[in-house]
Amino acid sequence: MISIAHADADGIVCIALFLKKFSPKKIYFTSSSKLRDTICSSIIGNENLDELYIFDIAASEKTLLLSSLYEKAFWIDHHIWSVKNKFQNVKVFLDTNAKSCAEIVSRIFEVESKLVEIANEIDKNEIKSEEAEFLRDLVGAARWKYAGAPLNSKLKVIAKTLSLHGIEGLEQNEKFADLINSFRQDCKKIEKDIEKKIRIFELNEKRVAIYETMKQVPIYLVANKLNEHPKKPFDIIAVIMHKMDFLTRKLSTKIELRTQTDQNVYEIAKFFGGGGHKQASGATVGEFLTSDKLLEIIKKFI
Repeated sequence: MISIAHADADGIVCIALFLKKFSPKKIYFTSSSKLRDTICSSIIGNENLDELYIFDIAASEKTLLLSSLYEKAFWIDHHIWSVKNKFQNVKVFLDTNAKSCAEIVSRIFEVESKLVEIANEIDKNEIKSEEAEFLRDLVGAARWKYAGAPLNSKLKVIAKTLSLHGIEGLEQNEKFADLINSFRQDCKKIEKDIEKKIRIFELNEKRVAIYETMKQVPIYLVANKLNEHPKKPFDIIAVIMHKMDFLTRKLSTKIELRTQTDQNVYEIAKFFGGGGHKQASGATVGEFLTSDKLLEIIKKFI
């Protein structure tokens, strides 16, 4: 049994709930843009392709096909899907009305836990409890400091600790406390950069805010800053993050889209081959996509 989940708080809670009922041989945390490679990695050297569980990531035609190589594959998700399941050995549990994927996992496997409400708060960026703020910042700190295999290992520790000991188990870990404190100091610097570089546009009677950076930043920092902005609400919030692959020397751009007015940002993400929800979506493109170029695309949708 193999399990794969989105490398965010919701995906981690999904695995924590899953671990209360099952003991997967391997656990992978990944993103939608890297899911194809992750499924391939799970297949290589695995002689027993019995069951695959994928949480909190929408399928593409390629990833759905790859999952069908397992005897049984189960997709549990709450994002909007643009592909149809054509495989009898692949079961899809999709509920786009769920506040989080953890909510669906709890329902399917009959696991009651306060972790579900925490996942709901984080995934909707409606933080009300100290527990939700702690987990959000811990996951953000891990993703800020680690990458690749070290990040996967760290997220597995968080998921397993949540499953066995809950949020309290994480709060008692001094190394995690130090990691969060360091991260929160960095966040203060990021917030200053957001205030300095945010650009506001008026397009077809819609208000658009764009933040462009060469760093990978927590999206909620941008969203929260714009919640305090005097020109809110914003119909479209776009965070453009450029990344250099130092091995290939190629640039890519990650786009995260949000809205404060129920504007459908999913269609914009879909244009770039991405996905998500109507109010929160994203995509990764293999080029250096500037703010001006993104604005031209946004104009077509609003």
